[in-house]
Amino acid sequence: MTATVAKADIQRAVRLARGIADKNTIMPILASLRLQAVGSELIVTASDLNVSLTASIKSRNTKEWSVLIAASNLSEIVSNAPGDDVVVAPTASGWSMIKSGKATYKVAGMAADTFPKIPYATSPMVSVDSTALREVINRVSFAACTDESRMFLCGALMESDGAEIRMVATDGHRLCKAGRKTAGPRWTSGVIIPRKGLAELKKLSEQGASIGMTVVDDHLFASQDTVTIAIKLIDLSFPPYDRAIPRDQENAATVDRCLLIEALRRQFMTTETRGVRLAKSSGGITLSCNHPDSGEVTEDVDAAVDGEVDIGFSPKYFTDILNQMTSDQVVIKVVGSLDPIAIYPMSGDDYVGIVMPMRLP
Repeated sequence: MTATVAKADIQRAVRLARGIADKNTIMPILASLRLQAVGSELIVTASDLNVSLTASIKSRNTKEWSVLIAASNLSEIVSNAPGDDVVVAPTASGWSMIKSGKATYKVAGMAADTFPKIPYATSPMVSVDSTALREVINRVSFAACTDESRMFLCGALMESDGAEIRMVATDGHRLCKAGRKTAGPRWTSGVIIPRKGLAELKKLSEQGASIGMTVVDDHLFASQDTVTIAIKLIDLSFPPYDRAIPRDQENAATVDRCLLIEALRRQFMTTETRGVRLAKSSGGITLSCNHPDSGEVTEDVDAAVDGEVDIGFSPKYFTDILNQMTSDQVVIKVVGSLDPIAIYPMSGDDYVGIVMPMRLP
């Protein structure tokens, strides 16, 4: 019983699958990859019970079989295989033999029938532009909550109406919304994709120009070439994010994005402060912060200001949002000093970031 595959093919499949295998689990099967020789293919599968991946590789099989091998072991072996082909074969003792070039390995395996059941898509996939999908993931995923007691925030809401895809993420302290005009599935409501699912979806989008997507029951399925991932969605209600985006702010400051990023970096670098004050000045805006132990810093930045602006905020949250924009100029809009702060690109982006204010002395 052997399966012979090209080294490059199994390297790619194992690289993608290894990120899903849970190396910190107390269940060894979840830290393993399942190899199945079926017909003329070797199928590599990984699962952590919430995200799974299946990759099919062209293979020369002598018989159908399946085995589980530790993901870390298999990854190291195929990455350093000396030959152009890799031969995998289970043995009667429960171990597996892996051979490439003049090197032969024997690694411990487990019975494949203990592996979790893998969900499969039962509805057609709809093509989505990979670049557009990757962009919206990058621009919101950093704002997703990491506190699992608020699981409904531990991911990003994805909406698609067939002509535009949108993603929204928030941790309660900041919110980001990004959209791209592109063809995609038509969903009547949004789905919440968990953080790990977002990371794996981004990896898959890097494999080709487009990926297929569909939602079946409580899973999002995405496919690119011979690789398919299934992501268990967060089956909770995402907050009505439109209510969190302030409307009709009367006070605004328009400022050069790069100058503002550098000025905020200097504020944090000098005092390691958690809060920065931004206030209207005669020539634009003034950034200031102080720390009782390390000192204080004040810096004037050129800006066009309408109304009165005097707000406090986390410089890290503010900078994270500014770094996701491409516009040369950004507009900071506020209602009052204790109201949410909205940050918009001056042009070219369907993007908005919201930062909650800080009360500063």
